[in-house]
Amino acid sequence: MPFGTETIMQQAQRLRVPVTSGKHQRALDWLNFSVADVQTGVGPFLAAVLTAKGWNPAQIGTFLTCGGLLGVVLQGPAGALVDATRHKRGLIAAGISCAVAASLLLAFGRGFLSVAAAQLLLSSAGPFIAPAITAITLGLVGRSAFDKRLGRNHSFDSQETSVRRRLWD
Repeated sequence: MPFGTETIMQQAQRLRVPVTSGKHQRALDWLNFSVADVQTGVGPFLAAVLTAKGWNPAQIGTFLTCGGLLGVVLQGPAGALVDATRHKRGLIAAGISCAVAASLLLAFGRGFLSVAAAQLLLSSAGPFIAPAITAITLGLVGRSAFDKRLGRNHSFDSQETSVRRRLWD
């Protein structure tokens, strides 16, 4: 091919560099903005809900510790599943669905089992969402732009926290 006649897509395919549209970048921005609390945990919010339901601090601490331990135990298998599957968006959707179900259980549940189920769902959502977003990021921008894009992902996580605090304070 004569010099200068290759399109950008052809050059990218030849060099094996992913070419992403601004639309994909913005979708990843909004995803990171939207799921920030699911990834970082909702422990403080859960503690407030349980306090309002009459739980004592020792019970709340034990419950949150068990949920945290479950999250740690699931990180390895979750990462392996993310690496093995081609359905990374489905894993994110499942994690978000778990968080929504947990929120409904906390809002409308009355007993210990509803709170336990909510904590189980919340603790099992985060370990799948974060690695899936990271894998999608790598697939979207490639290794050469991965560090910059990962920083942008985290900036949108932080922006969500900032916006939420401004709205609720």
